Amino acid sequence: MNLESAIGDTNGRRIQALHCTIAKGSFLVYYFLAKDEVRCNPEGKYLDGSNEAGRLHSTFEMAEYHAHSIAQNNLGIASGIYDSSWKIIATFLPESVIQQRAKANSPKRLLSWATVLLCAGSLLLWLEVRSGWTLLIGFLVGARLLVSGFIKLTSGLYRLKEQTSRRVK
Repeated sequence: MNLESAIGDTNGRRIQALHCTIAKGSFLVYYFLAKDEVRCNPEGKYLDGSNEAGRLHSTFEMAEYHAHSIAQNNLGIASGIYDSSWKIIATFLPESVIQQRAKANSPKRLLSWATVLLCAGSLLLWLEVRSGWTLLIGFLVGARLLVSGFIKLTSGLYRLKEQTSRRVK
């Protein structure tokens, strides 16, 4: 017996309005583009009021099944679930997006970016000082690059600490 037959109809009621009332005990499955988190319909087109904005389900299990199937079957479309008070209670992302985000936040990549930003910021500030503080652009851009480099360095060291603590356990 599969999950769909066990919990009944998983399609739910189609909602076209961007804002609707969710009855108490009901759940609304909504769709969004995974790359930039902009609401869309199941095909990835932006909402205009005439296309599907979501599906209303009477139980959480049906909503969860529908949202999970949307995220697994569409590469760029993710889904989430609102409860009756319009709180997001679950979000489902495609596996490719999860892997891409994990790769982007890897300690190696963050520390590499920190090195590049710190070197570039230091170089621009050094050029500013050497010019006798006549190049205002060197100070403005260099300072921003240094701040960004320190932020990347901090987050990279934090991720590295997380990674090593997971390996030890």
